[in-house]
Amino acid sequence: MSEGPFVLDTNIFIEAHRRYYGLDLCPGFWEPLRHFAQRGRVVSTLVTHERHDPDVERRVPLGNVCHQLDVPVTDTFEMLRELGVRFGWERS
Repeated sequence: MSEGPFVLDTNIFIEAHRRYYGLDLCPGFWEPLRHFAQRGRVVSTLVTHERHDPDVERRVPLGNVCHQLDVPVTDTFEMLRELGVRFGWERS
């Protein structure tokens, strides 16, 4: 398990809210982020879906920058697994 904090890129929040973890649909995604942010395990800029791609010429993906600087990169799902987050369903 990672010891340092997870640094979240803005696209994690945007993608999660717009696509698969809407606030109304999945509060169980946002509550653990708040919990771990208060404890310094989650902060905002480097968990991203971008990956290292040496063939990119027009823009530089964050994954390439992290690779060049030897900064570890993970994605949302890997982060949630490492933090031990589990989503449950409650019947109404």
